[in-house]
Amino acid sequence: MKALLKKFADDEFGNAVIDWTVLMAGTVMMAMAVVFTITNNVDSITDDTNERIELVGTELANS
Repeated sequence: MKALLKKFADDEFGNAVIDWTVLMAGTVMMAMAVVFTITNNVDSITDDTNERIELVGTELANS
């Protein structure tokens, strides 16, 4: 098994596969971080938007 892993790591194709795997893993983790950040703040963004709409509606009604 060690010989097979050593052969894979020494091969140019093996190095390219490892590079692309690390690159894709980083891309997936970054995308997940963006999605989780956006989805966790949706409720607060919605509440803030509703408050601002009500404030503008109140100001227009008082004018």
